[in-house]
Amino acid sequence: MAVDGDDLDPKSSIILAVNSDHIDVSYIESQIQQAISTTHVSRGYCNNCQYLFSHWPDLGTESWTHAVGRPCRTEELEAATQNGCKPCSFLLLQLKAAGLLDTFRRIEKRLSLLNDTATASISISNWGSDKTQLLWLNFPGKVAKKCNSSCAMSTEFESHVVSPSGKQNTDSVCITLTGQSKRL
Repeated sequence: MAVDGDDLDPKSSIILAVNSDHIDVSYIESQIQQAISTTHVSRGYCNNCQYLFSHWPDLGTESWTHAVGRPCRTEELEAATQNGCKPCSFLLLQLKAAGLLDTFRRIEKRLSLLNDTATASISISNWGSDKTQLLWLNFPGKVAKKCNSSCAMSTEFESHVVSPSGKQNTDSVCITLTGQSKRL
């Protein structure tokens, strides 16, 4: 708990230490099923994502300004994904692609055993002057404020407030992952 979020790496000894923890698949599935019953999705967005997009942090125009967008538990991401939330589906795929979903779940379990309600979160940072923002998922209970931290680099993606054509993008969110764009 004492380690700074910017100093964590998926291969850090403190992160690797959780890999031996048992994952109770039936417990996780019951948590997902419970969350499914309370997760509302409308037009492809759950309440948490709708709230984030409606209350997007104003980071001004200065490069590298940082804010935390929203908390997210892995069970909630999976429940919202199963109910049709496109951004949560993308975030869940980010965790899977980085090979970190089970690690996040193990950390969540450890925090739970300590009666700590901290969760993973989404960080948002300005990147350059072209209204591009970098987003990444933080380890549960931690916040990496630097986009070049190892944690951020393993799950980061881009958000374009203005579409590549220069027109305001109001119908959908455009995100880019390793050079491939996907509209939500």
